[in-house]
Amino acid sequence: MVDVTKREILRQSSKIFDPLGILSPVTVKAKILMQSLWKRNFGWDERLPEDVTTQWTTLSTDLKDTKSVEFTRLLNNDGLSPQTARLHIFTDASKQAYGACAYIVQGKHSQLVMAKNRVALLKVITLPRLELMGAVVGAKLAKHMSNILGITEITFWCDSQIVLSWLYSSKIQKPFIANRITPPTGPRKYSPFP
Repeated sequence: MVDVTKREILRQSSKIFDPLGILSPVTVKAKILMQSLWKRNFGWDERLPEDVTTQWTTLSTDLKDTKSVEFTRLLNNDGLSPQTARLHIFTDASKQAYGACAYIVQGKHSQLVMAKNRVALLKVITLPRLELMGAVVGAKLAKHMSNILGITEITFWCDSQIVLSWLYSSKIQKPFIANRITPPTGPRKYSPFP
């Protein structure tokens, strides 16, 4: 059996090719584990302690199970129409990660299309700020999906009342918040949320 090291964990977790982010619930756990290894200052080839080895064993089983995941990638198989299809973007955050996912809804049919996630910064920031960063990921995801699929009707879902108040507030916000709710080209002309 191969010793569990930071290098081995990175090697194994990097084998997953998931450009659409469909496997995000599993791959984000590998990112979180790698970040924790950096925080604990383990060397690349240092044998990791039992708690990390146990966590990696469970995670590697989940990563192997992703090989059997099947999903429909063809979006036009049911006659997707940009005029009648809607895009629903869900955003969320925890203290460890944040992200967004996009669903296409047409009639009674819905399908997960794409997801993006990020590991929270090493610098500890508040959960509402992480929720805001998740909303930014969702806004970028919506713009990308809208450009690709031509869908113009987009609904955003965010469970953070604080983030929603920041988005709709006319008050001048602190720089961290203002930089994320104001487009870099100038004053806000649109809100990323309806």
